[in-house]
Order: sequence, then C-alpha cells, then structure tokens
Amino acid sequence: MDWTSLVYFGDEPKLAKYGHSQDHHPSERQLTLGAAQLAPPYDVPIGLTVDAGNLNDQAHMKATYGQVRRFLEPGSLVVFDRGANDKSNLDRIELDDNDYLTARKLNTSDDAVFQTFSEDDWERIGADDGVHAMKRTFPGRVNYYFFSEKLRKDRLKSRRRKVERPLAEAVAIQNSLDNGRKLPKRFRINDPLVDVRYDY
Repeated sequence: MDWTSLVYFGDEPKLAKYGHSQDHHPSERQLTLGAAQLAPPYDVPIGLTVDAGNLNDQAHMKATYGQVRRFLEPGSLVVFDRGANDKSNLDRIELDDNDYLTARKLNTSDDAVFQTFSEDDWERIGADDGVHAMKRTFPGRVNYYFFSEKLRKDRLKSRRRKVERPLAEAVAIQNSLDNGRKLPKRFRINDPLVDVRYDY
C-alpha cells in the first residue's frame, strides 16, 4: 500500500485542499490517492482511494485498508511505509489476523541502539557497501535495524554543507562590521532599521 498527493487544477471539488504536497507544489490545492496491490507474482491492483488533499497517510490508510481487507486471506503480509504507521492501523491489521511490515519513526531508545553500533554485534549484510543489520524481538513485534557507514558519512557531509554556507556568510558580515566596511550588496536592504539580510 502507498499514498501520494496529486495537484488538482480543475474547478475546485470538495476534496481539493491544501496539504503536504509530495510533488512539491505547496501553493496548489490537491487530492490524496491511496493504492493497494498484490505482491509478485500477481502484481494486481486491488484498491484505489481518493480523499481530501489535507488528509495524512495515517488517516488515509484507514480508508485504503478498509477497502481491500476483505480480499486478504488471514496471514497476509501488509506492507506500507512509515507515514501510515500508527497504533490504530497496526491494531486493525492484527485484529484481521494479518501481519505487517513497515518502517517506523525512530525514538530515543532506537537512537541508543545506533549509538552502541559495533561490527562485532551487528550482522554484516552488504559485503561491499558496509551495511549491517540487527534484529531485536519484543512481545508482539520484531524490530530490524539497519546501519550503513556510507549513508552515515554522506549524511554528515550533507549536514556540514548546510551549516558551512550560512556560517561563512555570518563571518563575512561580522568581518565587514568589525572593519567598518559597507556590507556586500546581497546582505543589504533599504529598511534603515535593518542592517542585515540573510539571502539564502
């Protein structure tokens, strides 16, 4: 199962609302779509729901799953992303005697698992790319954790780049102020009460 948004350019129907735009058009009204399909080898779509553009995935899943649940045999595996993961949706799947596989938002206890990462304790599942996995079993659920050294380094580089540019601009502004020079044009605006503009 999956959900997305679609910009609606026609005459405004009741469902066209402003919401989180997954196709990067936040200033446009949209609809949300939910789709369900059977896994390979069948690959047959068995459900499609259309709902208001301001409906989140957790709420929309109730409609999509409600539409297709009668077609699922007990013991079916329902797969969806973490946007639709909430306790009420998981409980409903379990009440139907089905299983689920989903990602979930990490919390403080999950952070602690990653803080104690050790190649000795985690199973290496990617021979060349340094991906490791850990399985933890709890009553009623199993959590799988995945750790990628490459992904960690890439994210740290990305975060550093996001910080370096405004820091460099702040240093340039401070140096100009300290040396009594005029600020570079891109930092100036015409309001006499405002000395600096952060132009990103």
